[in-house]
Amino acid sequence: DMPLWTVFPTGTNKSDIVFEMFDTVPRSMLTTMRCSFGDCSTQSGVPIFEHVSVAYGGIYAALYCAFTFMLTLGLFNVIVAIFVERTMEAACELKQEKVKERLQDKRRWYASIATLLQHLLRAVDAAAD
Repeated sequence: DMPLWTVFPTGTNKSDIVFEMFDTVPRSMLTTMRCSFGDCSTQSGVPIFEHVSVAYGGIYAALYCAFTFMLTLGLFNVIVAIFVERTMEAACELKQEKVKERLQDKRRWYASIATLLQHLLRAVDAAAD
């Protein structure tokens, strides 16, 4: 969507630096892709949106800033979500392993049965008195 709306406002002034970057839809798409990944400069190394801001007004520079901000924030959000999901899975697996170890501990089982039998015998003795 972005490349299509950037072709129209740049006009047909072929001497304009901005026009070179957005003169056709494929070139506009390439420029947008390059800007999305951080290389948003002309062949001489000057940032494209410096020229856009001067030639067409600050609204396009503001739109670019908003686009870059949302793209960066969205990408960061996905990376953090993957990290948190993997961390939570690992924590859940560790917890399940600890529970399994605890349930399979024979000494603990024997001690629990012995304690249970002692309580039962005390209750039987108390009921007999």
